[in-house]
Amino acid sequence: MGWAGLGLSWSRAIESLGEPAQIIAWFCAALASVLMGLVCAASLWRLNAHRQAFTADLQHPVRHTFWAALPIGLILLSALWIGLTHQTHLVLQLVWWTGALGECAATYWVITRWMRPADQGGTPLAAITPVVYLSLVGHLLVPWAGVPLGHATWSAVQAGIGVMLWPVALVMLVVRQMQAGPLPAPMTPTWFILIVPPSALTLSLNLWHPPQAIIWAVWGMALMSMMWALTQIKIIVKLPFGMPHWGLSFPLTAFTSASLMQAQSEQGAWLWAPALASLAITSAVILWLSRQTLRGLMRGELLRPEATPPRAPVTPQTAG
Repeated sequence: MGWAGLGLSWSRAIESLGEPAQIIAWFCAALASVLMGLVCAASLWRLNAHRQAFTADLQHPVRHTFWAALPIGLILLSALWIGLTHQTHLVLQLVWWTGALGECAATYWVITRWMRPADQGGTPLAAITPVVYLSLVGHLLVPWAGVPLGHATWSAVQAGIGVMLWPVALVMLVVRQMQAGPLPAPMTPTWFILIVPPSALTLSLNLWHPPQAIIWAVWGMALMSMMWALTQIKIIVKLPFGMPHWGLSFPLTAFTSASLMQAQSEQGAWLWAPALASLAITSAVILWLSRQTLRGLMRGELLRPEATPPRAPVTPQTAG
């Protein structure tokens, strides 16, 4: 998602920056496609070789929402390749439909978990994290490729689902923060996911050409979400690197893309320099995330099993 989003951001800058931006966008697209292929292949292998672990992830109160990242990645790749090639051939149609319908399945699964009692596998309040946005609000990304592919009506349907569930997820997160306390420290970077819905909606609305005032208003929500997420930056920089740090990547690219788009509008010239600065910062962040990930994988510091809490020793008193 991070590299595909970065490719989309650089593709927004091609009109102004020319060939260098185009080369970077193509590189990001190629790398994101390779990474998505590896993730999908690894997921299929894990499903076959470690079916119990796969099922356990689907049942986990937090990890079950991460699976929505796969269909979202497919949606982003289809949008990126459409923008770079200006083609709408069958492969891109299949990739987009797989992602769009996969996002519907992920949403249904998450909502099903919500409706269960806690003792039957329902999601407890403390398990709600910003990652839930992936499975609920990812529908706002569907029009990015759906409209160019000629599926404007279905794209509007899924965007409507995202618009409905966005405030629901936001309220749940606020309630969770007030009732259950702060997120576990390693999950703090995921607060940046709050930036995705208004940024995605800014870009999606532009496809239907509403009044610019509406688009600017939604971009303002994205700006406020960015300011909200930045309140956690002091905590994030002190954390040891972990995979949740990738929660910074796609939100930054989504906000950058929305900002670059608005900078190219009639009344957006003032935003051009900040949008370019955002593009540079976002690129640096994703390069740093990639470097830290490669280093962590080579050292065996990432993707470790979760530690099992030690059991209290059994004594005659506790046994009684």
